Amino acid sequence: MIQKKSICRQFLVSTVSIITATMIFLAVILIFVKVYECKKECKYITESYINEQESIVKYEVEREVKNIRYRISNSCITNESEKIKYIEQLRAIRFFNKGKEPGIFFIKSYDGVQILSVSKPELEGKDVSQFTDPDGIITHDLFMSTVNKSGGFADYSWFNPVTRKVHIKRSFIKGVPELQWYIGAGFWFEDINSVIDVKNNDLKKDVLRYLIIIALIISILYILIYIISRNIFFNIKDNFNRFSLFFANAASQHILINKEDFNYSEFNKLSDSANKMLLQRKNAEELLKESEANLKSLINNRKESIWSIDKNYNYISFNTFFSEAYIAAYKIELKKGFNAIEILTPELQVFWKPKYEKALLGQKVDFEFSAQIKDELFYYKVFLNPIISDNIITGVSALSIDITMRKKAEQELKKYRENLEQMVQERTTELEKINNELLGKNNKLEKFNDVFVSREFRIKELKDEIEQLKQVKR
Repeated sequence: MIQKKSICRQFLVSTVSIITATMIFLAVILIFVKVYECKKECKYITESYINEQESIVKYEVEREVKNIRYRISNSCITNESEKIKYIEQLRAIRFFNKGKEPGIFFIKSYDGVQILSVSKPELEGKDVSQFTDPDGIITHDLFMSTVNKSGGFADYSWFNPVTRKVHIKRSFIKGVPELQWYIGAGFWFEDINSVIDVKNNDLKKDVLRYLIIIALIISILYILIYIISRNIFFNIKDNFNRFSLFFANAASQHILINKEDFNYSEFNKLSDSANKMLLQRKNAEELLKESEANLKSLINNRKESIWSIDKNYNYISFNTFFSEAYIAAYKIELKKGFNAIEILTPELQVFWKPKYEKALLGQKVDFEFSAQIKDELFYYKVFLNPIISDNIITGVSALSIDITMRKKAEQELKKYRENLEQMVQERTTELEKINNELLGKNNKLEKFNDVFVSREFRIKELKDEIEQLKQVKR
């Protein structure tokens, strides 16, 4: 059997679970909002940093290109020594930007020779046209593509002198056609990543702080909920125990429950309903007892035998008339539990058992039988019906009606009919005799009538002859 859950414990667990889920949900939302705001802020900072850095390096590169072209146009740079002097001046320049270190310039020729490299001076004078970054990008080709477009930005990986590592860099490149150079300056994304990392670390600290606060709040709520729920739990449990005791006693007693003993209004309503149910049941039981008494009295006062047996042929119930008839027939006081078959003689067992079996199979059976009681023959009409409970046959109910008077009347009627037939036969014989006599007399009368008719005819003939003779004489 499956063990069912306690409603009080279920209430406690459900309350704690709902509050915990609510707090976790709120914490998730709070953290999500914080992360979203942090990401939004980081995105804004990154975009602002990139835009500002792009503006700075573009401005510095374009200004330097204008400066060198101005010098060239004024013949300030006409030989190699002046070029070298200009390169050294450019090497020393550090312009302000948003990165960790001031900005620097680099110069390459259109054919790929490194002219100026502050971060990697060992490359100066070397052909770097085929140098590739870790991603396989040939930086010289990339730079030349931007030079051919009158300048622009290019992304690639390059050595960062601050971190001493290779990082992604964005540089602005612009060409100086007069010298077949291009000048560039850029910034590393790593600089802003460090700022973002600080933001992310701050975010992690905030999230951890939120989680600690939420954990503390949940712990405090757990304690409060436990104290409150434990009090409610025991009150509800006590109320349920009172109801359980009430229903246990209600099976044998009619003691009303006191609703003032309960802690909650819902139980007061239940107690009203329970008391109402108990009163209704009491009234119903009294009506049932009265009805059963009336029915029992009605059955016992009937002049028919009424009884019932179970599937094993044991008597379940019977009325007074059947009990008295049983004593008169078998000289035994009938009791419940007596076997209706075993107590009979073998001949009666053969007669009764098949009929009971038919009724136990669900058939309605009716038949007549006779019994000799105190030297007097009685006749009975029996009706057997199956007793069905929840679609299952549990026994047989029987009704036996005394039809002795009817049988005797039928016998008297039969005798009368037999006498009547004899009287009719005798009367018929007598009438046939009289009829035969009348037929004989009728024959004689017919003969007399024939003689009389013949005489009349003869008289008429004689009269006619006399008339003829009279006519002749005239």
